[in-house]
Amino acid sequence: MKLALHIFSKDVRYLRGEIAFFLVLTTLFPVASSGPLGEAIVVILIIGAIHLTSRVVHAEPIPGTGQFWITRPYPWKSLLTSKLLFIAVWIVAPIGIARFAKLAIQGYPLASSLAPLLWSELLLFAALLPIGALAALTSGIMEFSIGMLGLAVAYLLATFVLPLAVHVLLVWPVSVEWVQNSGAFLLLTGVAAVVLFWQYRYRRTGPSRILTAAGAIAAVAFYVAIPASAGLLIQTWLSHGGSLPLSFAPDTTRKITLPGPSNQDVLSGTIRLPLAIAIGNLPKGDEVAVDSLHISLDWPDGKHWEGPASVAGSESETGRESISGSVRLPDRTYNTEAPVRMRGSLYLTLVGDTESRTIPFTSTPTNAQDGLQCFNGFQSQSRVKSAYADYSEDFSSYFCRAFFGWPSRIVSAKAANLESGFTRLVSYSPFPSGVDLDSAESRYVSLITARANMTTPIHDVIIVTKKPLAHLHRDFDFPNVRMSDFQPPRPWFMMPAHPR
Repeated sequence: MKLALHIFSKDVRYLRGEIAFFLVLTTLFPVASSGPLGEAIVVILIIGAIHLTSRVVHAEPIPGTGQFWITRPYPWKSLLTSKLLFIAVWIVAPIGIARFAKLAIQGYPLASSLAPLLWSELLLFAALLPIGALAALTSGIMEFSIGMLGLAVAYLLATFVLPLAVHVLLVWPVSVEWVQNSGAFLLLTGVAAVVLFWQYRYRRTGPSRILTAAGAIAAVAFYVAIPASAGLLIQTWLSHGGSLPLSFAPDTTRKITLPGPSNQDVLSGTIRLPLAIAIGNLPKGDEVAVDSLHISLDWPDGKHWEGPASVAGSESETGRESISGSVRLPDRTYNTEAPVRMRGSLYLTLVGDTESRTIPFTSTPTNAQDGLQCFNGFQSQSRVKSAYADYSEDFSSYFCRAFFGWPSRIVSAKAANLESGFTRLVSYSPFPSGVDLDSAESRYVSLITARANMTTPIHDVIIVTKKPLAHLHRDFDFPNVRMSDFQPPRPWFMMPAHPR
C-alpha cells in the first residue's frame, strides 16, 4: 500500500494542472442553472473526467516494452490500486461533493439524499472503468482518441440507427427500461474490470483488445436484440404476488369514443377499434398500472390479427378496475358485429400503499415525500361560455421535481377536491439513482385555483404518492366478444338501411 500511495502522489504532482481545472469546473456545477449553461458544464465535466482517467493511466502506459517503469518494475497490484485511488479521489469525490452542495443549495433533505448520492457515485466510478480499460489498451492520447471515436460511433449506431432498422425489438416500456440499461451497463463494466486485471497482471494487449471488442459487441447486442418481453418477464420474476387470483372479463358496459383517423392512420392504411377489459378481485385500495398489453383477434371467417394495444385510461372501483384502449388494424373489411375470439397477454403493476402530505401552495420549492420538491409555476386563465354557463377559471401549472430522477411512484396533486396526476409513465427501477451527473427531472399538472363556485382560495396542496406493490403477468381468453359492443351506439342516420 505504501508504494501505491507513492505512485498516487507522483500522479497528483504530474497532473496538478488538469486536476486544478477539473476542480474549478466542479465548483461551478452547484451554482449553475438547469439551462444551457448548466448542460454545458455537465458536458465539460464528463469530458474532463474522461481526460483525467486516460491521463493517469497513460502516466505508466501498459502496451509496449520500452517504458521507464518496466525497467524498475512496480508490483501490478500497487500500480492498479494507485490508478483506481486517483479516479476515486480526484474525479468521483469532487463530483460527489459538488452534487451534495447542489442538494443543499436547492433545499433538498440531506439525510434522505445520502443513499442515492452514494449509489450514484458508485455507479460513476464503475462507469469510468471502461474508460480506464480503453486507456490501458492504448499507449497514448492518439490511440485513445481513436478508440473513443469508435465507442461514440457504436453508441450512435445502437441509439439512433439500429432502432430504425429493428424498431419493433427496441420499443421498451418506460417501466422496464432499467432492465435494458442495467444489463448493458453490467456487461460493459464487467468486461472493463476483467481487461484492467488482465492488462495490469499479464500485460497481454492483443487478447485484451479482442476481449474488449467482444464485450462491446455483446453489450450492443443485448441492448438491441433483447425484446421488451424479456425485461417484463425479469421484472415480474423479481416481484412478488404472482398467485393473486385476479379475474378478467370484457367490459362491454363502457362505451369508448375514439378520435377521428389521424394522418398516420391514413398514410399507413389502418383503422382503430376500441376495447375495454375489467379486472376484478383486486386487493382493497390497490390500483392497476398497465405496462404492456398484447392482443390477438380471430374472426369466424378465418381472419386473424395480433399486435400491441394502446391503453388510454382506467376507471376504478373497490376491488375492480376497468382499463380502456384501442388496437390499430390494417384497413381491411373487419366485421365488428361478428363474434371474435380475443386473447391477450397483460403485464400490469399493482400500486397502492398511499402516502399523502400537505404542503403550502407557494412558488417556493417545498419538500414533499419520496424526494420530491413541489411549487407553483405560472398562472393562466380560461373562460367557459355557452348557452348554459358563462364563467372563468384560473389555472396554475403546478410543478414537482426530483434531484435523482422521478421516483418510482404514481404521483398526483390534490387541491380544492380536485386531483390531477402528473404521469403514469414511471420507471420501476429498484435502484435509488442513476449514473447521470445531472439526473434532475420535473413534471407538472394544471390545478384550478379559482372558479365561480369556489368560496375560498387555495392555500395548501396535498401531494399523493402510490408505490408499486407487485408486478404481474396474466393471460386471458375471451371466446365470444363483439368489438362493436365497446363502441357507443351510432346515430340513426348512420345506421345501415334495412333490406326490403
